[in-house]
Order: sequence, then structure tokens, then C-alpha cells
Amino acid sequence: MATTYSTNSDVERRIRGGATALATLTETTPYDAIVVDRCRDQAAGYIKAKLGVRYQISAETRAADAVLAAWLREVELDLVEYSLWSSVGLEIPPRVQTKRDQSVDLLDEIASGKAVPPAASELPGTNSGLQAEVSGPQRQFTRDSLDGVF
Repeated sequence: MATTYSTNSDVERRIRGGATALATLTETTPYDAIVVDRCRDQAAGYIKAKLGVRYQISAETRAADAVLAAWLREVELDLVEYSLWSSVGLEIPPRVQTKRDQSVDLLDEIASGKAVPPAASELPGTNSGLQAEVSGPQRQFTRDSLDGVF
């Protein structure tokens, strides 16, 4: 199992109706923790892929930044709850759809550089997509000026 940002207990607290509703959404009684784990893994993978475009968020960074950890947990729960509802073919409650859409939109904006994840401190970035630009005086020795010297 991959590193996730929430626990099954967090999912139970998030789903209206708790463990009873989870049993309906996983189609087993008691609820199937493996199904919930799989949804958490998928959500965490999606989040990591989007954030990884611009940020390197390690376990140590999350542990040291309670604001970031809480936000990551909430985004994962938004995605997990939607995934559970959509997997059983029931009508997805509007609040679940809205929260999922908002989380996906924000992750897309973060990946494109239009937004930043909420954090108490600056997050370490990645070098992907960045280019260095050098400025300075005109070159003294060009290929043409050295032609024939060597």
C-alpha cells in the first residue's frame, strides 16, 4: 500500500452515516477496508502526481507542516468519498461531486503554477520545467573571432 494522507477512520468520519454508509458503498457488511484502502491509494497517487509537477512533498515535510497535512487529508477524502459513491452506481450527492470537482480543479491549478498548496512554510520545489537564463556582457571571444587562431 502506498503512503496515503488519511486513514480509514478519517473516511468513516467523513462519510455521512459512518461505517453503516461505508458498508453500503463497499457492498459488504461490515465495510470492506480493502476497498477503502484502494480508494485512498488511488486518491493519494493522483494527488502526488499533480503536486509532483512542481513540489517535492516528503513525509518529513508533511509531518512538520500541520497546515499542509490537514489540507492533503481533506483533498484525499474528497477524492475517496467521490470514488466510493461512483463505484456502486448510486446517485452521487451534489456536495460530494462539488467537493471532488473543487479539489481536482485546485490540483490542476497547482500543477500549472496558477496556485500553490496551503502550507505554513515554503514548500521545496522541483526542477521540472524550469530553465536557466544567463545574462551578462557580450562575449569577447566568439567562434568567428577565434577562427584560424588554433
